[in-house]
Amino acid sequence: MTWPPFLQYLHLQTPQPVPPKSLNISHPIMADDSAPSPPIFNYIVGFLLIGIAWGFTTPFIRAAARTHKPLAHPVLDSPAVKSSWFKSKVYGAFFGVVDLLKNPRYAVPLVINLTGSVWFFLLIGQAGEFSYFFSRY
Repeated sequence: MTWPPFLQYLHLQTPQPVPPKSLNISHPIMADDSAPSPPIFNYIVGFLLIGIAWGFTTPFIRAAARTHKPLAHPVLDSPAVKSSWFKSKVYGAFFGVVDLLKNPRYAVPLVINLTGSVWFFLLIGQAGEFSYFFSRY
C-alpha cells in the first residue's frame, strides 16, 4: 500500500534518512572506519583527571557549605511568606542556593566539579566508540 505524501510521516516502516558522511557524526555505527582511534593512554589520563577534579573539589565544596552564613533576606520576614509554609520553604531554598552560588569558596570548586562531570560524559561517549572498535575484532 502506498501512502499519500501528506501521510508519509504516519507510516511506521518509512526508512529514516541517513545523514551524509560529511557531517562527521561520532556515533559508533556511523563512525568512519578510516579515522584513527586515540590511544588507550588518553582515556586513562582523562579518567584520572576527572577523578582528581571530583575528589579534589568535594572537600572544598563541603567545607564552604558547612561554614556558610546565609544573609538575612527581608522577603523571608514578610507576613505573606511567613503565613505560607510552602512559600517560606521555596523562598528559603531559593535564597540559600543563590547565597551559596555567590560565595566564591563554594562556586569555584563547584564549577570545576561540574566541568569534570561534562568531561566524564564526553569521555564516556568516546570510550563507547573505543569499546565498539575492539568488539568488532
